[in-house]
Amino acid sequence: MSLSPTLGSSSETAGPRRRRFTRRGASRPGQGRGRTVRRISLVLLFLVAQVLFLSSHLFRLQEVEVRGNTRLTRAAILRQAALPEGAYLWALSPRRITQRLQGLREVRSAAVSLALPGRVLLEVNERHPVILVSGNRGTWFEADAEGVLLGPSSGPRPLPRLKLVTLEATQGRIDPAPIRLVLKARQWLEPNLPAPPTAYMLDETGSVSVESRLLGTPVVIQVGPVQGMDYKMHVLRALIDRLKSEGRPVVVIDLRYSSPVVRPLKPEPVPSPAV
Repeated sequence: MSLSPTLGSSSETAGPRRRRFTRRGASRPGQGRGRTVRRISLVLLFLVAQVLFLSSHLFRLQEVEVRGNTRLTRAAILRQAALPEGAYLWALSPRRITQRLQGLREVRSAAVSLALPGRVLLEVNERHPVILVSGNRGTWFEADAEGVLLGPSSGPRPLPRLKLVTLEATQGRIDPAPIRLVLKARQWLEPNLPAPPTAYMLDETGSVSVESRLLGTPVVIQVGPVQGMDYKMHVLRALIDRLKSEGRPVVVIDLRYSSPVVRPLKPEPVPSPAV
């Protein structure tokens, strides 16, 4: 019996394995150029689609809504916003529109928002008058708590009146310190006055006075600095009660000193009888 090696039974006796190599075919002429053209075409198609989309009716300005205005008219706000007719939303700058709106004297703050389709919302927070101020010329101006003058008084308003020695305004704004001082003094004075105040006055030293009426006669109550108001109001109430009980009109009540000073109304001279 003859022995013969079994084919493939041992790696030593088996011949070396053949490795198969797959050789990629060479690119055809013009194939790379075709892929580049297709890519450029896709980019151009995308850009054209974006242009058509952004220039659609959705982005064209169609409606402007105004909120928060009471003193300003809608026309005045739109004029200040300066929105181009038929503009596209993506061409508008909410920041610049907001800055233009805040250029209005009556506007404290503003906000601008854009929404589809073609909608712009303008929200304004207006300034509101808290006092009427006047200088030596006698014209009354409305002013807010920050000292911004909002224009001449538009009619009878239940606002306190402040008379200043001089009304000095810079870019339509005065020093708000006197306004804050008078509004603070008002909280103390008005519940204790004999009649509603006619006007408040403030001098260069910050001394507060108020005009009112007592027994049908104009009276000036000189308060001085807004300090120790509890004691001053206690003295004022006692004086008013006493003067009313005596029926004695006065023209000045001075509370600036430790002891109040009262200046009585001088009686009119009695004419001498004709001889």
